[in-house]
Amino acid sequence: MRDELILEMPEHIRALAHPLRQRVLGLLTNAPCTNKQLGELLQVSPPRLHFHVRELQAAGLIEIVSQQPKGGVIEKYYRAVARVVPLAPETKETARDQELVEGTLEALRQEYIRASTFFEGHIPEMRFAHELVLLPRID
Repeated sequence: MRDELILEMPEHIRALAHPLRQRVLGLLTNAPCTNKQLGELLQVSPPRLHFHVRELQAAGLIEIVSQQPKGGVIEKYYRAVARVVPLAPETKETARDQELVEGTLEALRQEYIRASTFFEGHIPEMRFAHELVLLPRID
């Protein structure tokens, strides 16, 4: 796994515009997982998750690291291709689409809800960071 993959291509940004894909990518930076394992961790059905995993793989953000036969099927283990995936500076300046920002905020909201549930409403100190991105006006 590389340390960093700079998001330069539009397909990278489109792939990460969905909050579930951001959560999947986050999990796959920690350890390889199968589609079924990801579904259990995220409480999402494997068929629904399969679509999003394929989108991340097609964009080159995740890869198959091993395949193992199990019960007549082959389980594929996926892993993120990099630990960190920042936006390239030129991409920040040319992004015309708020989907990535909205997807990021929704993923953050979902993680906050999960943490609140896990800690029964008594969440330990949390830190949030944000970066100002100026988007050109679309007329």
